[in-house]
Amino acid sequence: MRGFNGYGFSAVPGAFAAGGFPWIAVISWIIGIALIATIIYFAVKTTRPRLVKNDSALDTLAGRFARGEISKDEYQEAKDILRNS
Repeated sequence: MRGFNGYGFSAVPGAFAAGGFPWIAVISWIIGIALIATIIYFAVKTTRPRLVKNDSALDTLAGRFARGEISKDEYQEAKDILRNS
């Protein structure tokens, strides 16, 4: 028995398009929504401007001095070199 009007168990052709097994339709919807969400995610990710931190050489030098990586004398010498170049 093919059901009502030859459309499986429903009179609506799209309701149980997989021959009366509704889970195939549900899985298809989930996959479709996931695909659309993935496309939107990557479209937004690639078009959004990236926050690039452009430190100048003096900013980098000051950061190294503040962290204690270089001494005061090394800092002053490097700062003089960078300002005169």
